[in-house]
Amino acid sequence: MSRLSSLLPGRRGAERLVFAFVGGTGAWPGMATDLYAAERAFRDTVRECAPIVADRTGYDPLPAFEAGVAAPTKRDELVLLGLVQLGQLALWRDAGVEPDAVLGVSLGEMMAVHAAGGLTLEDTVAVLTSILGVVHTDPEDCTLFAVEASAAEAAALTESAPVELELLGTTSPRIAILLSRAEDAHAARRHVAAEHAILKETPSRHAHHTRRRASMLPRLERELAGVRPRPAGRPCFLASCGRDVQSDGRFDARFWAWMVESPYFFGEAAAAALAGDPVIALQIGAEPSLAPALRETVRAIGARAEILATTHRDAPGTVTWPRARQRVLRRRAPRSERNHGGRAAAFDPDDPATVRDPWPGLAALRERGPVHRLRNGSFLVVDTALIDDALTRPNDFSNRMWRESVDFALLGADPPEHGRVRRLVGPVLGPTGVDPLADHAAAVAREVAEPLAGVSWFDAVRDLAEPVVHATVARLLEIDEEELGRRPSAAPTAKGDPALARSQRAFRGLADPPGVVERLALDEKARQSLVKLLWFAGTLTTVRHLGWAVLELDRRPELRAEVAGGGRAAEAFLDEILRLHPPELFLRRIAAADVRLGGTLIPSGASVSLAIGAANRDPQRFDEPDRLRLDRPATATHTFGHGPHRCPGARLSRHMARAAVDALLESMPGFRVVQPDAALRYVASPGHGLASLAVAPVR
Repeated sequence: MSRLSSLLPGRRGAERLVFAFVGGTGAWPGMATDLYAAERAFRDTVRECAPIVADRTGYDPLPAFEAGVAAPTKRDELVLLGLVQLGQLALWRDAGVEPDAVLGVSLGEMMAVHAAGGLTLEDTVAVLTSILGVVHTDPEDCTLFAVEASAAEAAALTESAPVELELLGTTSPRIAILLSRAEDAHAARRHVAAEHAILKETPSRHAHHTRRRASMLPRLERELAGVRPRPAGRPCFLASCGRDVQSDGRFDARFWAWMVESPYFFGEAAAAALAGDPVIALQIGAEPSLAPALRETVRAIGARAEILATTHRDAPGTVTWPRARQRVLRRRAPRSERNHGGRAAAFDPDDPATVRDPWPGLAALRERGPVHRLRNGSFLVVDTALIDDALTRPNDFSNRMWRESVDFALLGADPPEHGRVRRLVGPVLGPTGVDPLADHAAAVAREVAEPLAGVSWFDAVRDLAEPVVHATVARLLEIDEEELGRRPSAAPTAKGDPALARSQRAFRGLADPPGVVERLALDEKARQSLVKLLWFAGTLTTVRHLGWAVLELDRRPELRAEVAGGGRAAEAFLDEILRLHPPELFLRRIAAADVRLGGTLIPSGASVSLAIGAANRDPQRFDEPDRLRLDRPATATHTFGHGPHRCPGARLSRHMARAAVDALLESMPGFRVVQPDAALRYVASPGHGLASLAVAPVR
């Protein structure tokens, strides 16, 4: 009896089935020749694919399957690996077995997408051959380090390294792979070993899952022009995105270029795929090369999973495949009995699906009522009038929850203390204080953007928005901008808010107190608290605003010329971005006493989230509320709040955003976002922003 059966008496056959498609490793001459000879479904699939491969590459794969002829090149060997996976998938389908979800890494992602319904068989082979046509060109000598570290810890190592060090990917939630040039291996080894255990060191000839050369996107767009991707029909967990991309995966050329050129987060994707109900993880590939990574992930997350292989290098496929088939069929429940999961009916602001796309959930709540009690006991307000009401009653809906974590002098203060400090700060953030900074922001933005036009790609959040915003806020606070330090770019990390982490590092390194607050009539503790607020509020919100602005300009290239022309169009565009994508979706308050809001009794001490994102898309106030319109009549939004706590830094934020967008469009008007929607990473609720955004200049 299997381990799963002993753990779950009475639930035989209830496991979810996840097809795990392996990457480009583990090939050998003669692989799968026995399956090709013995299994019609396998043979028919290979024969259907072979003419497409030959037409696109000049290589005929049939002799490898019919006579065990070795592949002449690495590219051809990987083509064979892909065909083996497609043939094995056909075997399972011929046996009447379909997965509940798919999981793929690297080369296996193409086959996983096909299994999920996102590509036809012909289009899958087209993607496979196009990618392999360039992926193994111009490799360089590298050293790979398997490190006992999470993706976030590994990313931190790359940022602090004395030599160029890249995060290549993760094989489990606790093991990351780092890459250095061969000549830098000694320095990289010392740097990594000082912080984390090195589990393995391997020389490599590597040329993919990094952005060391110009993007292959233009070439793939030409070669895959005839490919017609479709939405995935089942959960599709892909390492290039580190999560399930069923809801937003568009498997076009941009997606596949990103898959090849970016780190793979297999540990995160596997953890998400294997979590929850008991799972059978069935490997699809030339041998069970994923087994160690899957087992490590199972241990790391405490999952209940059995790992099976379709074929194994050390045994004939005609033996291992029937055994695996019998085991799966014996343990499978009818489809109608299986639980495919699904999104909970209750609105959860922290649900990753909600973080990615909160608008349908907020719209549904608006239809059901103005105030909602969530499962965690907090209250969520989606009605615009009631949001306004709460924001103008600071003595009932207090800001005191921010006293310890951010600032007690202004943000976390309630009247009358709040009003006194706000009057002191007013001149600093008013027109006379911030308008002179517009020219400074514009100069910094040009200085930052012009060199970016000459690189293969950059992170619009880290490399464009942050330098402009940090330098301008530093000038406001009378901080020496040289103190901020500009670190080299690194690949986007798997999760979290790296902009917040970088802002925190910059803040900790600042000389204090900055001159601007030294002149305010506050005690030393209050001045330090206020500096913290001005720094983080001034940097993070505008950085998020700019991330959305760059993404929307990519999605709507027809707006670029109009926005680049300046004037009202540019202002309207940035205002619409603020309306559609406020940097904070919710303004949080604490009920200071038992209080009623719109007929709902909110008990003292309860947390109240005011959904300004919902107010900004209220169909009673905005025509076509979900559409970006430059001709929209001026209507006040809630992005900067309302009432006594309305953000006093709105004017400065607009200056910085305008400067960065102008510089971007001037230096590279044809820029392309190369990060597909499925790979976008977001900051956590209540924030609403992009953790990173990969952009390639188009010259």
